[in-house]
Amino acid sequence: MGELKDLAGLKESRNKAKKTQAMLSAATGLDQGYLSRVESGERSLSPAAAKKLVVALKNTNAPTLIFSNRYAMLRRAVDRGDVAGVMQAARSAFKVAEGNGWLDDDGGDQALSELLNAATKFVESAASATHEDEEVYGYDLSGNIASIM
Repeated sequence: MGELKDLAGLKESRNKAKKTQAMLSAATGLDQGYLSRVESGERSLSPAAAKKLVVALKNTNAPTLIFSNRYAMLRRAVDRGDVAGVMQAARSAFKVAEGNGWLDDDGGDQALSELLNAATKFVESAASATHEDEEVYGYDLSGNIASIM
């Protein structure tokens, strides 16, 4: 699967297929607003929705769409300094990979590993921050952040 940042996400796959969000919405029955939020990393892409998109796009696969979506969610959380959001994106990626048997897939395992490593680096950085940095990270860093996982 390569590096996560190189995974073709929904927007890239949609553009490659020369489809608009409205066209994809009509083909899959998924709301156009939902597709927009998935593309931006605001919403998580479910395995069921990913399967519908794979059929409509024919140029990608479900794990690629889902891992690229979770990576977009992770990037958004990092940009906001949101420790809990980073951990939630990592947790979500692991759970969907585990639930769909993608942990045994070398490509899926590699993509998940890269996502979890990126999340770990950010959380470790945030955890080493001082009490004054709580306002920046928007989270009580003295609390038990591991309990979110």
